[in-house]
Amino acid sequence: MALAAQTVHKEQNKKRLLEMFERMTEEQQLIYLRHLEKLQANWKRSHARRRCQIDVDYDTPDGSFRNTIKDISIGGVFIETQEAFSIGQEIDLYLTSPINQVSCMVTGKVARRDKNGIGIKFENLTRRQQGIIMSLMEQRG
Repeated sequence: MALAAQTVHKEQNKKRLLEMFERMTEEQQLIYLRHLEKLQANWKRSHARRRCQIDVDYDTPDGSFRNTIKDISIGGVFIETQEAFSIGQEIDLYLTSPINQVSCMVTGKVARRDKNGIGIKFENLTRRQQGIIMSLMEQRG
């Protein structure tokens, strides 16, 4: 499609969205915005995620913790926690394969946080670590 045609379509789409948005109640607008924010967050992800319930031990310079991984991908995890962590804070997670009980430590950094917990982005995974993470993704939980 030519650039001019793409621009026309983009402007038409924007106009339609604004018209729809203006006809909504404030409550509907908030629901719509939350939904769009979730979609946009998923568009940024480069790895498929899998929901789970996996207990995990992890260490930071401030101490040791045990919480639950709520979703996992080869790129990272979301840990349910009420602890206060900083964006960029380094965390060492201890993961165990449910298939053969092989364990490893994985290093990551806090990439995001919200009222439910923290998103950890893994760093420099080895093939062995990737294999353990893949086995956790296959686990039902």
